[in-house]
Amino acid sequence: MGERGAVTPIAIMISFLLSVVCLHQLSLFMLEKESMQSQHEHFSAQALLTLAERKWWEEVAAVEKESTFTYEFQQGTVEVQHREYSEEEMIVRWVAETKEGAVAQHGYLLQKEAFTTETAEGIKEDKEKEEE
Repeated sequence: MGERGAVTPIAIMISFLLSVVCLHQLSLFMLEKESMQSQHEHFSAQALLTLAERKWWEEVAAVEKESTFTYEFQQGTVEVQHREYSEEEMIVRWVAETKEGAVAQHGYLLQKEAFTTETAEGIKEDKEKEEE
C-alpha cells in the first residue's frame, strides 16, 4: 500500500462502525431502563392490590349491597367496588393506582350464599395460620 491517503478512509470507516455500535448499545440500554421502570410500576400496583385485599378480607364480613371502599397506602390508593351481578352473585372490582401513575385491576365474581360471616372468619384464620 504505497499510496498516500489510504489510511484516512479506513480510519473514518472504523470510527463510523464504532459509533454505530455505541449508539445501538445506548438505545438498548435506554429500552431496558424503560422496561425496568414499567415492571417496577406494575409490581408496585400488584403489591397494592395484595395489601388492599388482605385489609378488605379482615374488615368486611358480609357485603350484600353496592358499596365502594378506598384504601390509602404509602405507595398509592386502592378502590374496591361491590355491585350486584345477579340475585345470587356479586362482582368485587379492585383498582390500584400508584403515585407514579401505574394502574392495575383485579376482580372477583362471588356467590352471595357462599360469602357469609363464617367464610370471612375462616379466611382470616387461614391467613393467620399462613403467617405463623
